[in-house]
Amino acid sequence: MALGTTRRTDPASRWTREDLPDGVRFRIPVRPRWAAVPLLLWLVLWAVEEGRALGLVLRHEGSWKFLELWLLLWTVGGLVTVGVLLWRLLGEVVIEVSGGVMEYRVSLGLFSFGRSYDLRLVRELRGAAADDASTSWSWKTRWIGRGRGRIRFAYGARSVSLRPGVSATEARNLVNMIAPFVPRGGPSRRYSAAIS
Repeated sequence: MALGTTRRTDPASRWTREDLPDGVRFRIPVRPRWAAVPLLLWLVLWAVEEGRALGLVLRHEGSWKFLELWLLLWTVGGLVTVGVLLWRLLGEVVIEVSGGVMEYRVSLGLFSFGRSYDLRLVRELRGAAADDASTSWSWKTRWIGRGRGRIRFAYGARSVSLRPGVSATEARNLVNMIAPFVPRGGPSRRYSAAIS
């Protein structure tokens, strides 16, 4: 494979791999779970009610202070919902390992944020069979995508958990492809025991 060429590494995987001159980049699209359809329906109803409330405010009908507050909160709720819907449909997680650094980014089009990790400080690179969402915030973690991820490692004096939204098998494959770039790296025995 030529450098910089994107290819799907496994037909069952959703992610793509791009080989770099001194590393590798993985792009993992967000799963547009069942939540995208109800969000879209809610947004249609939201737009109807937003228009009605805006019309009442502009015509100075009803309780003025209540409508202003309601319209403000309703608009904020709608904008948050639009963001969640766009994330579900267009978002992706990027894990890039090159130049002695592992970068973990969450991106939505032109907007991106993330963290960088010095590979010299990464120890015990491993995956987990479960994402522990059921124990930390119950259904809320699954809804908004929070909780402990399947790719974990020790970083200095703390533990890091990346949440790229992959299955246990995909996490094992990603860890096996990242491990050669980690000094004194490779999956630990703890990792292989957690998956099997």
